[in-house]
Amino acid sequence: TSRASYSRSLSEDPLKALSALEATTDVSWKIGKSFLGDQSLSFQLKYKNEFRANSTPDAPAHLTATVQLNVARF
Repeated sequence: TSRASYSRSLSEDPLKALSALEATTDVSWKIGKSFLGDQSLSFQLKYKNEFRANSTPDAPAHLTATVQLNVARF
C-alpha cells in the first residue's frame, strides 16, 4: 500500500505560507504459521518534507522506517 499527499496553506501572509509533501509505503509479508498462529513481517517507510517561506532552503526532510514482526495475534 502506498500513499502520497501535497498540501499548501491559504495564508495571505507570505511569512506564514507552508506547503508539505508526504509519502508513505507499507509492505507486509506472510511468513507462515506456528503454534501461536499466523506470522508476518511488516515494513513501513514514511517521508515528510515541509516548505516554509521564512525558513532556510536546506531544512531537513523527515524519513522514518518501522519494521514489525507479528508472531502471535490476540
